[in-house]
Amino acid sequence: MADAELPNPTSAPFFIWLLSLFNYVGHNTFISSYMHVLFQTFSILLIFFQALILNQIIIKHKFFHGSSYLPAFFYVILMSLFAEFVTLNEVLIANTFLLFALEKLFVISKKERPLVQIFDTGILLSIASLFYLPSIFFFLHFFVIIALLRTFVWREWIIGLSGIIIPHFLVGTYFFLTDQLPLFIEYHITDQIRLSTFELRYNAIMLASAGLVLLLVLLASFMVQASFLRSVVQIRNYFVIVFWSLIISILSILIQPDYKMTHYILLAIPVSILLGYYFGELRSHLLAEILATSLLLLVFANHYLHLII
Repeated sequence: MADAELPNPTSAPFFIWLLSLFNYVGHNTFISSYMHVLFQTFSILLIFFQALILNQIIIKHKFFHGSSYLPAFFYVILMSLFAEFVTLNEVLIANTFLLFALEKLFVISKKERPLVQIFDTGILLSIASLFYLPSIFFFLHFFVIIALLRTFVWREWIIGLSGIIIPHFLVGTYFFLTDQLPLFIEYHITDQIRLSTFELRYNAIMLASAGLVLLLVLLASFMVQASFLRSVVQIRNYFVIVFWSLIISILSILIQPDYKMTHYILLAIPVSILLGYYFGELRSHLLAEILATSLLLLVFANHYLHLII
């Protein structure tokens, strides 16, 4: 991201306000010449924070056998795979709230009366969509999980909807009071929800990176399938949540208004969990080392190969 870059007017409102805050600080303090460094540092620290939170969630809910830092490791690797991921962007910010929402869904899947967690999940998903509108697809994830893993209780659905609506209502009220409601609807809703038009820009290294990640996800999926029925019910529920998160992340590509590499950041959370599980259960240490080393080499190739060739 360029130094003190002005926000894109078609970005979601919370991201516009965040960038405006950064630019205000940059233009009014001595750090104006270092805005790019500030953006980059903030992004890197946020990625490490997200990785640690993800790992803590996995350990807290005893998703894997014993404690492991593999999910955090793979989250950092995936988020470092392409240069576009390590910039300050709306998807990276939204991912923070999606991560906390995922933890709430884990709680919802096993708690008898999770009304507070359901409301919190709605709030978190709503805030995520106010940073990056295609996150709105995770509303579907939320209600699919409630429908699949819980008996129908109408109060839970109403409370979930209330959590989703409240942040949008408050933001809409602000734009109404400032006579900007039509612009808000046009820029942040109407113009943002349409079928994607893909203009793929790739090279051999990018294709190899995507191919290896896809291969690892397939291997992890086969491993989960093989052990699914042998797992305890709660672990099965966790995997249902993770796989639906992966499916929804892929479906959300369909409504992004413009093709952006950063959109694939939404895949990082479920893919990191699957890869952490796969490498943790993989019996062949040699194969694990070969695959992990290949992934690391592709990270370096994506970032630095163009400087050599």
